[in-house]
Amino acid sequence: MIAISGGRNLAALVLGGSLLAACESLDAINPFSGGVAVPECPPVALLKDADRLTAFAPGSGRDISDIVLETEITGFKGECEYIGDDGEYTEVVLDLRVSFDMILGPAAQRRDHQLKYFIAIPDIYPRPDGRSDFTAKVVFPPRRNRVTFTDDPLEIKIPLNENRKGPDTRVVISIALSREQLQFNRAKTKTRLRE
Repeated sequence: MIAISGGRNLAALVLGGSLLAACESLDAINPFSGGVAVPECPPVALLKDADRLTAFAPGSGRDISDIVLETEITGFKGECEYIGDDGEYTEVVLDLRVSFDMILGPAAQRRDHQLKYFIAIPDIYPRPDGRSDFTAKVVFPPRRNRVTFTDDPLEIKIPLNENRKGPDTRVVISIALSREQLQFNRAKTKTRLRE
């Protein structure tokens, strides 16, 4: 298996990918390795402007006192495994864990919340196997309005063929946002609980 990790610091993800590529290149030219070089994992990244959520109470209010919940994807980690024989791969399986930071806002009426997010493969979407939806259930402990957690492991299977190779197949992680929530993120507003 090959490791995958990343988060808000995309430079680390690019560097990690470069190091993996260097190791695999050495294996490919090493006459003593005795095996076929395994390709790099598909590149995984957070979807721009969809890695955070600010949920407001019903109504037209959009200041800090109207915030119910604020969530941000803080990173991800995992590994991948290629399925096939002798360098002919039919599938790559990603095992991912996604991490979040959540803040309960002044307008929250309860301490349990559900966070919907998805992992998509743009080359395959809108086919059903191009997107997998998930729900994380979170309960804020008494007297704590902020929690950081990593969700349960997720398995994503990507079919491969002559036109779709693993290292060329992008994978994106996103919070499931409404159109209004996405527009709010793109507006770069200062109405946020975190600094």
